[in-house]
Amino acid sequence: MTAICENCSAAVSTQYARVLGDNDDTVHACPNCTTLRDVSDGAAADTT
Repeated sequence: MTAICENCSAAVSTQYARVLGDNDDTVHACPNCTTLRDVSDGAAADTT
């Protein structure tokens, strides 16, 4: 099963969403639309 990045609509794994997404496992950024550094700094869970 896959999750969808809210920013670019790319498919991401459910594990990615669970680990890097927000509390509802929603992904707001992914490696397809932002840098890995930003993702590791919390961009995938940031809604702003």
